Amino acid sequence: MMKKTLLLLAASVSCVLHGADAPLKPVFESDFEGGGGNAVSDRAASPLAGELRPGAVKTESPFGTAIRLEGRINNGARYPASSKLNLKSEFTVSVWFRLDALPASGAKGAGRSYTLLSLGNENWRACIDAAGRISVQNTAPGKEFFIWNSGPGAVSAGRWSHVAYTYSVSKGEYALFVDGVLKSVRKTSVDKKKIPPVPIENFSPLLIGSMPDYFPMKGEIACVRIYDRALSPQELDGAERDRMRKLLSFLASDAEKSGETSLAGLLRKNAADPSLSLKSLQDLQKEHQSRCGGKKGTAPGKA
Repeated sequence: MMKKTLLLLAASVSCVLHGADAPLKPVFESDFEGGGGNAVSDRAASPLAGELRPGAVKTESPFGTAIRLEGRINNGARYPASSKLNLKSEFTVSVWFRLDALPASGAKGAGRSYTLLSLGNENWRACIDAAGRISVQNTAPGKEFFIWNSGPGAVSAGRWSHVAYTYSVSKGEYALFVDGVLKSVRKTSVDKKKIPPVPIENFSPLLIGSMPDYFPMKGEIACVRIYDRALSPQELDGAERDRMRKLLSFLASDAEKSGETSLAGLLRKNAADPSLSLKSLQDLQKEHQSRCGGKKGTAPGKA
């Protein structure tokens, strides 16, 4: 009986260690800090040494350091190909970004879309079009395309947004979240054979802010994290809560400068909420823009 009780206790401890309260450790994490000049850091284990490309500069954001991109081909940050990013069967990509404006409607060629992140031309490519639509692509051999699509209007200019996308062979699905809201979940590829998610080899450099020679970003990117498993919505909230609090504290300070003390109190109250979620951020940012955006000296959502 004692042996059985000990086994149950061990199982219980294991569940706690591997459950929702276990710390989430990304395999890649960059706040674009560290190093001098064009060097950018990876704060995860076995860190990759990155570099800024022409057209990208470090800037301040509510989260700390970010990179500002001018829409120049191949601008952004580049990290070398690595086995730790060859996540064939399971991953989550998480990105914070802000646009001054969406891509111009009717733009041609490389200017018709912005890229948040890519591994080569075919995989992990997350792009934003003129309609505020986010599309992500992962491509298996034989050109079986796994495409996440948010639909139009998912992204607006002038506010910080969070995008996360997951891919899981074991769960047989891939999903896209924008500001904590599930925008797309699929069980098969979109063309040809309609196969379920399969392992996809990829050993390409990681580009943040561009695809190779195409779709350069214009705006700001901050806080990129990559995990070696598909996170749940609750895990995403927990992983990004520190960033959410920094953003709300920044907006609260700006509201105070604008004389909007009640709004500042509301923002700080939400920042202190232990269950703060990504879903709540956009409404709070909209309220900030509505009440502070037209007042002298304010810069809503901008560092």
